[in-house]
Amino acid sequence: MPRPDEIRAGQVLIEVSGRPIIALAGAVPAYRDLKSGSEGPDVTQLQTALKLLGHDCAPDAAGHFGQGTANALAALYGRLGYSVPTPGGTAGLPASEAAFFPAFPVRLARLNGYLGSTVAAPLLGLESGRLAVGSVLQSGQHTLVKVGSKVSLTAETLGGQTFGGVVASLGDFSDGTADGDSASGTQGMPESGGQPDRAGKAGGRQPVQQPGYPMTVTPDSPLPATWAGQDVRVVIINAATPGPVLAVPLSAVSTGADGQSTVTVAGPGGAQRRVPVTAGAAADGDVEVTSVSADALREGDEVVIGRAAG
Repeated sequence: MPRPDEIRAGQVLIEVSGRPIIALAGAVPAYRDLKSGSEGPDVTQLQTALKLLGHDCAPDAAGHFGQGTANALAALYGRLGYSVPTPGGTAGLPASEAAFFPAFPVRLARLNGYLGSTVAAPLLGLESGRLAVGSVLQSGQHTLVKVGSKVSLTAETLGGQTFGGVVASLGDFSDGTADGDSASGTQGMPESGGQPDRAGKAGGRQPVQQPGYPMTVTPDSPLPATWAGQDVRVVIINAATPGPVLAVPLSAVSTGADGQSTVTVAGPGGAQRRVPVTAGAAADGDVEVTSVSADALREGDEVVIGRAAG
């Protein structure tokens, strides 16, 4: 089942003053009225679009608007419940009643009008193609992120569905009042990888409503259509381990004059022992550690993170 905000070929985008604007398949925008006798590649595009909807333009030749094309167009308008327009006095297709899109479905991103309102441009905001995710980084954060950084995307409103992705673009600072390629976001709590998470939206070109540095994330695989317009948790991953690791607070690791890192493990009766370790990935105040000697450090060991003065 298509989403309510998805538009497919042959559907009416919106009705203005009692007349429809119809979504049709094609790469070239409607730039002139088409009517009996019209010739050209835009006529061929219209004929192809009509044929895809089940309305054959035979016996008209490709690129020639004749009676067959007029009949196919009349069938489309009749199915949609509208009278056939007559630009120039003959049955045809006004440029004002057709919107051509190279790919479907098209998603409705914004509607800047309502029943009975005065039409003002832009009336509709439409987007098509593969979903991306937009967010906004705050000052200081943008210097820690680069194009190509790995990202985890989670739609919590859809049951926690998660996809991987990469940072596709980072924009210059925006004051939040101009349209851009990213959606607005809100400050999140720190997540793994040492970077704050961000809130974003899945979609295409959307307004940047929060001051900051717009960021666009491209998912590793196509996002489901249900993600369109959803709030998305964006976690930037600077480092990741291939599996579970031992980790201790950063303050538990000390380095001697010889450059060897150690962790002090607390034992029974106040006893302590130093365990030489190799440090790995760090995030959120913790650091991965591997003991130099096998099994010298185990999960559950208590480590010393500081000493009282005196």
